[in-house]
Amino acid sequence: MAEAARFALAALGALAGFLGFLLLDGIGAVLVLVGGTLLGGVIGHLVFKRLATPEQIKQDLRARTDSVD
Repeated sequence: MAEAARFALAALGALAGFLGFLLLDGIGAVLVLVGGTLLGGVIGHLVFKRLATPEQIKQDLRARTDSVD
């Protein structure tokens, strides 16, 4: 659910950036901004997708403390 929200926010950011620069600048700057925003959103989505959940962190800590004993 959180991943979908992050992706939706990235898409809304891309749309807002597109509309803002469409009003202020030429089409070249718009394409650069939108491309960068979309690429950043995709990279961010993939990074957050790979991050460990709190449950995974707890399991990892339990496994480490068990192996020390």
